[in-house]
Amino acid sequence: MAGRVLAFLMLSTASQVSSGDIARALRVSAGSVSTATRELAEAGCIRQIAVPGSRGHYFRSADDVCGAFLVAEQRRHHVNVAFAEELMGILDPDETKPLKRLANMRDYHAFLDRSHLRLRHEWEELKRRRDAARHHE
Repeated sequence: MAGRVLAFLMLSTASQVSSGDIARALRVSAGSVSTATRELAEAGCIRQIAVPGSRGHYFRSADDVCGAFLVAEQRRHHVNVAFAEELMGILDPDETKPLKRLANMRDYHAFLDRSHLRLRHEWEELKRRRDAARHHE
């Protein structure tokens, strides 16, 4: 459902779309749209828009959904590193096998975190160069 909502918002030319409009267009329940928009907003893929005088929920797609995915993945890696470190602090030093597994988990997610940071910088540079080339056309 989140993919359908995201695709709908990415293709929309409106400055904002109400959750009711999304539900009607996709022929799904308001609850499904609510769950999907919450997940997508938490991931940074869409933004909730305040409309003065309206109590409804309005959304629009982020301009850089893929960049938002990188940021969300990086946040998950931070959480997993912290989780592994917390568990490692609870275990006794003689519990070598679980400690090794958790060290691998921590180091893997730390590695991915560093990789994502590099990818984010490369992605931003690619977009900057692309936009500069378009500006000079």
